[in-house]
Amino acid sequence: MGLKKLVFTSITSTLHDKWEEYITSGDLGISNLVLKKDIKSGLSSKVRIEVKEGEMALICDASRIIDGTNVKGIYTFDASSSPLIYSTDDVKFREAWNKIRNQEIGDNKPEVIFINTKELHDKFGVSSPVLYKDTYIRYYGEYSFRITNPFNFLLSLNKEEFLKNINIEVIKAISNSLELLSKEIPYMELYNNSLLLTKYTNKILNDMKKDLYFEITNVKILNVSPVDNQVKLEKKKEEGPLRCPNCSLEVTGNFCPNCGTKIKD
Repeated sequence: MGLKKLVFTSITSTLHDKWEEYITSGDLGISNLVLKKDIKSGLSSKVRIEVKEGEMALICDASRIIDGTNVKGIYTFDASSSPLIYSTDDVKFREAWNKIRNQEIGDNKPEVIFINTKELHDKFGVSSPVLYKDTYIRYYGEYSFRITNPFNFLLSLNKEEFLKNINIEVIKAISNSLELLSKEIPYMELYNNSLLLTKYTNKILNDMKKDLYFEITNVKILNVSPVDNQVKLEKKKEEGPLRCPNCSLEVTGNFCPNCGTKIKD
């Protein structure tokens, strides 16, 4: 039993296609990366599954992935076919499936798991100043990512926590990347070095985590500004007011107004 891609030669042949159940993902977005749909009619030739551009469909039965595809098209089930996944040209996709094919993933019933593999976007930034070479800066920007290994993604974590976790991991990697870049370029050139920043971020993420299930496709700094004076003021507030070492009186000038002790040079 495997998936079979249907080929329609005309609109007429599409209209004459007979099916009992038509399954589609609708519109997957950043807030809906994974969508499960039951196959109520069972794994039969009367079922149609639509796979759109930028998504992957995994077929589950008895809590196991039995087939899947990331190629756009309309599919049905063929009892005489071996799983379509065996014939895919995507070697990494096939190898990843072989690693987890015996692990429980779906519910104990026929279902389709749609996974969003489009390029998705999110934002990052810092509220507190960070040191870049010899200057404190604030910055913000945006990054793009996409899921590259749906199998590891399904096994990795609670899907509701995915965006929170990926944001934490990416922001940490971007911060480490900026530390590396600070040795090579001044902060004002960060705007024009998205490719280098993206390269460093992906490398750090891969070093941080084995079997990474997503990749960063772009990291872009949208705004960066020095905040040296503000940092000094904030540090001064944290340290509190100056006091005379002799009489503990609060001092605003260079000398204590009470005993005349010199406070500053």
